[in-house]
Amino acid sequence: MDFQSILNSNLPHLWNIFKFVCNKIDSHLLLIFNNIEYLEPELFQKFLQFSKEENITMISTINKFSRPGTIDLLSEFDFKHKLNFFTYHELFSILKQRALLSFSYEIDKDLIRYITDLICDQYVPVPGKGIEILRDIYPILKNNKSTNNFELLEICQNEFDAFQISDEFNIINYLSEEDILTVIFLDNLSNFFISKMNYYISLNELQELYELSCEALDYTKNYHEFHVLIEEMLIKGLIKSSKRDLYKNLNYDFLDNITSEFFFTLINPKQIKVIIDTFFNQ
Repeated sequence: MDFQSILNSNLPHLWNIFKFVCNKIDSHLLLIFNNIEYLEPELFQKFLQFSKEENITMISTINKFSRPGTIDLLSEFDFKHKLNFFTYHELFSILKQRALLSFSYEIDKDLIRYITDLICDQYVPVPGKGIEILRDIYPILKNNKSTNNFELLEICQNEFDAFQISDEFNIINYLSEEDILTVIFLDNLSNFFISKMNYYISLNELQELYELSCEALDYTKNYHEFHVLIEEMLIKGLIKSSKRDLYKNLNYDFLDNITSEFFFTLINPKQIKVIIDTFFNQ
């Protein structure tokens, strides 16, 4: 076979070559198609029909959440089985393995954890979205071990259609309804991420930022108020609880619904900083 001519072939020619090769192979064939929702239904129908005519076994996966219209293809299969979603730790393990295979050096595990958290929070916990993100950050990380985390954070976030808080106007509206302590706390939070270059902040560090904010305003520390502040930011989507470590018994008597030790932000900290500066200028 002239593989160069195959690469330059049109679709009818490729289809004829495919059928020719299948007919020349004596062994039973097993065709595996992953994520068929991205294929044209008419094209995939041809594979289905051909496999039945030639007694070829075909296994396919379909994500009905991505393109619900392709669910019609399921009726064409002899046997259907609904797959379970991955847990956070299973998905993290898969993406970590893919990263080890893709990069010549070990990349920051917190980046893989952050990608996993974003998928679990904003998508469905399956590896495909994580593979897309790794593909997009690959050119940046391939030859550059020391990369700005904010650039990677922005690339990761751009893979998703929308976050809970997606524009500056909503955040300014939120701040305009809160007291000065909340604004100072959010300012300290953005400074933390910018200076530390972290993807995550721990509950202890959040408490330290709260205490620092109180000291700056000469406020009396009230840990029930701290609890309410964190819960409000979780509800507004300014921060999110990580699924990397969930604790049933945190050593905080005043925490009722917060069960995570680590948190991440859905918004670039530099963007938050600009919004706060704008808010103070107003």
